[in-house]
Amino acid sequence: MSNPWRVFILSLLLCIPSAYADVIAEDDFESGRFKSVWGALTSVTLAELPSYTKREGHAMRFFFQGGNSTADSFSEARFDLGREYMQLTIEFDLYVPTNYNHRRPGDNTNNNKFFRLWTKTYDDIEKVGASMLTEGGGSTIGSDYRLEPSYGQSTAVKNESGFITEEDKGRWMAVRIDVKAPTDKSLGSIRIYKNGRLHLNDDRVKNHLPGSQGYRYGYLLGWANSGFSEDTIMFIDNVRFLDRVAARPLPPIPR
Repeated sequence: MSNPWRVFILSLLLCIPSAYADVIAEDDFESGRFKSVWGALTSVTLAELPSYTKREGHAMRFFFQGGNSTADSFSEARFDLGREYMQLTIEFDLYVPTNYNHRRPGDNTNNNKFFRLWTKTYDDIEKVGASMLTEGGGSTIGSDYRLEPSYGQSTAVKNESGFITEEDKGRWMAVRIDVKAPTDKSLGSIRIYKNGRLHLNDDRVKNHLPGSQGYRYGYLLGWANSGFSEDTIMFIDNVRFLDRVAARPLPPIPR
């Protein structure tokens, strides 16, 4: 006669995905103060959400100052995860304002940072990230990393259109970033999801240093080389940093 507990647990395990994630840190900003994961904040404040966002509560407010046709702008939130992670997921909600206009400035340099990750210092050769490029007032999204150790950081190695469109302005966007660090035996990857759908998938990130180096430090948004003609305010809410683990060990089955 079969053990009913064994049948029950085996049935339950069939419903549990093999991949899971441990939460490293999270912040919904409702405590009235930034959690300890955050470091240097440039033109970023904790603010009550205005009514036009159609959401209540608090969030990170990123202020990009408007300027002339060649003026850059800068708003950045740095974080420290406490240790290195080989597989990392970052999730957050991004509010795109109605006046968002990713322009092509007079000097034609229009790559705007979306995120960065590195191991120890910002100059790390295996630093990775993503940047946005202009697309008719909206933005594409592209992966950033060094193609070779002696090269500088390449922008938009793989670039996908339609990341921020006219339809996204005045709305919240659910963003998920999955990053896997390269090793001596395998390439790394950068995947960016928009509203639950995979938007950018680059699985050709090379390993430039012997062994394995994970990611500990980083920032969200950052330097906008395009600048903005008007003051532009973006909000980020409900941030979660997760440690992605390839396989979950199965619990023992009662006998």
